[in-house]
Amino acid sequence: IDLLGLARSSRPIFSLDPIEAEKQFIDMLEE
Repeated sequence: IDLLGLARSSRPIFSLDPIEAEKQFIDMLEE
C-alpha cells in the first residue's frame, strides 16, 4: 500500500473541515 503523501504519492490537499477531511481521506483509501 502506498499511503497518501508517502513514497511515490503526491500529498493531497484536505479540507479544513475535519468531517470533510476525514471523508476525503477515506474516499482516497477506497480508490
